[in-house]
Amino acid sequence: MKTNLPRGFTVVEVLVCVGIIGVLLALVLPAVQKARESGRLLDCKNRLRQIGLASHSFHEAHRAFPRISESLRGLMPYLDLQNMHDRMVELEKTRSSDRASIGTAPVFACPSGDVNPAIQEVSFVTNSGTRLNPYFQAVESNGMMLVDFPRQSPVRLSDVTDGTSNTAFWSETLAWQKNRIQNKDSEPGLYWRQIAEQPNSILDLQRLCRTAKGRHKEDNLIHTLWGDSHYYQHISPPNSLPCAWDYALYLTIASKPPSSAHVSGVNVLRVDGSVQFVSDTIDELTWRELGSRNSDDDFSRF
Repeated sequence: MKTNLPRGFTVVEVLVCVGIIGVLLALVLPAVQKARESGRLLDCKNRLRQIGLASHSFHEAHRAFPRISESLRGLMPYLDLQNMHDRMVELEKTRSSDRASIGTAPVFACPSGDVNPAIQEVSFVTNSGTRLNPYFQAVESNGMMLVDFPRQSPVRLSDVTDGTSNTAFWSETLAWQKNRIQNKDSEPGLYWRQIAEQPNSILDLQRLCRTAKGRHKEDNLIHTLWGDSHYYQHISPPNSLPCAWDYALYLTIASKPPSSAHVSGVNVLRVDGSVQFVSDTIDELTWRELGSRNSDDDFSRF
């Protein structure tokens, strides 16, 4: 009698199966990644909304929005982070170096970013408008940021004469924009394009940014809870490279746009609390006008 022995797979059949599985994975994985990024994008928007609500709560209590030196830290009591706020105040008073114990609250970190909680990095920055760097120029900002100079008045809701739905409030920044102390020159970091020709206006600065050559590693702006440079500008479109003229003058003429790990854009929180995903290809005039709170949109000057 003949016995029916179990039949195995030939090499060709195995290769065909492996090929089919490979094709299926190639089709499925991008869809999974896209779904994950959609979830992260939505989560990022929700965190921005929380920051917007906290900003208005701060305004209600202080009759003005936070200044640059308190920005995110000033919002902590309105985000159920009073204990974290008090701990930071205590560490500053005692000049303690035990800052790693603080970490970064999830509300300050976009899930699509690259925040390192161990050094309290943050993902969100506030709109300083379309003027030159007001922190170094000591001039009135036409954005939503109050710098620590006597000439700058507190920014109040009544100052947003362009309308709360037409004015940007907060946006995003990549956490790898670290200073030289934290990054070796060979490591990733923010590099400024260096402008050789002196710009004569905001429009001139924007034009020269596109063709600027040379680069300098970031050395001033630290995006952590301990820093005081939580701002961005509405001079160049989102995710374009920052640029500066005469770097030795502490970036007095510079453009620092928002940045993100999202595909082709950034989230922008408006003063009315709404969050919109703004494309990198947004009309430049629209982008600049979105950055001004009071129709101070004369880009033929600094």
